[in-house]
Amino acid sequence: MRSLRLGSLPAGAACSYDGVGFQDAEQRGLPAVRYGMGRNREHLGDDWCVERRSPSDLRMSAADGTIRALPGEARYPGDPAQIGFAWIPDDRRVESACGVLSNLANFADGLGAPDGKVLRVTLTLARLAPGLPVNLFGFHLATVGEDGVVELEVDEKHEVLYAFVVNQPVGVIRESAARALLNLVSRQGEVQQVMENKKGVDELPARVAASDAENADLAWDSPPEVSATLSVLSERAVEQNLRLQVAFRADPFPDAASLIRRLSALRHLYNSEELVRDAVDRTVSTIGARSPSIRGGREDMRLFLQRQGTLQGMRQFTNQTVRDALVCGNGYLQLGARGLDSWMRCLRPEAARVRADGAVEELKGDDMVAFEPGEVVHLRGIEQVTSPYGISILEPLLSIPARRQIAAETLAADSALPPGASYETRIRVAALAKVAKQMEEETDAQLKLLLGFFPEALETASADLYFPGQEKLK
Repeated sequence: MRSLRLGSLPAGAACSYDGVGFQDAEQRGLPAVRYGMGRNREHLGDDWCVERRSPSDLRMSAADGTIRALPGEARYPGDPAQIGFAWIPDDRRVESACGVLSNLANFADGLGAPDGKVLRVTLTLARLAPGLPVNLFGFHLATVGEDGVVELEVDEKHEVLYAFVVNQPVGVIRESAARALLNLVSRQGEVQQVMENKKGVDELPARVAASDAENADLAWDSPPEVSATLSVLSERAVEQNLRLQVAFRADPFPDAASLIRRLSALRHLYNSEELVRDAVDRTVSTIGARSPSIRGGREDMRLFLQRQGTLQGMRQFTNQTVRDALVCGNGYLQLGARGLDSWMRCLRPEAARVRADGAVEELKGDDMVAFEPGEVVHLRGIEQVTSPYGISILEPLLSIPARRQIAAETLAADSALPPGASYETRIRVAALAKVAKQMEEETDAQLKLLLGFFPEALETASADLYFPGQEKLK
């Protein structure tokens, strides 16, 4: 039973411990990067502005404060994208982003107490594909064990993994990463206060939110922002008896093996969370809600080809491939022909391999079967910088099922508390139950926020998107 206990919370988190790339989430105690929501702006001249948020936009409780925008954030009025945002980052942009994160990792690596507890952090990059939210700055990637189970604990054996969006201006990437490191370390002090019974567990969410707000103010008031942040980062790490091990690599998951272990958790998220499944299916519906129509040529030939496509399940195969790309990060559709007959087949993402030249292979038993160029269509969710593999657009949500399970088990323990339990035990369990209830509320609110960028034009997903019996992923 994984009931809520502070020892099980990952580094950098209070009761909300799956980091996501949303500005609103950053002030809720998450190991989060920024997600500018584009609500309120303050003009700094005639042609550019930076965002501001009102307290009503940000607060989860009366104790929560607002979070200042990053110093480098700037948008033209009415434009949700940052000035300098690039849908297709060129080599210079990618090289610069790699350079600033690599330098930041080098500066931060080793900060803190020489003999302190090691806190491992890895900074990476990801590239947004057209259609994904332009105000996504980055996100935290949950740890998944060899058994495919999401691991919420963070210790010396596990790294805290962040992906920052290379489409964003390089200055915003640098500031996002620096503030993420500062928040991550600062939250350890608040957690430690509770673990040492110096503060109540029910105070933790508000204290973490206040810590994040203080860090944001510090970055504004002490330019140059990144240098000041690193100086304070070192002091905070010493105070918490932590020693940082910070590294940079271009891609979060450079090889197939690191992605395959995540597939069962991603499929479980899609299958178990109705809101998630509905959002994904509505997205698929925008592409494959109807069978393709054929125009031009002889009418009898058009009808023949259209019937053939329907009989072959062209729409369902295409939809399955798109869903695999969104949920699993990679979707593969094999296209074949025998004489006048054509056919298609979806490859299981865990069985597919992509070579450096882009050619796709499939693992069948102990053999690797290679396909001809163009025989397999490969779709990606969020693209990586150098790896040919994509990652799931659901990654920021991956730890939600585990959070729900912990909250449910904690509330069950509260209900099952025996009448003869001591006063101290009842007080402690009641405090944990209060945090568990808040965790559930924050999870629901965060889920709606994270799903906000999915298509809203369709109220419901189309019927018959997938073959019968394949409405959920297996």
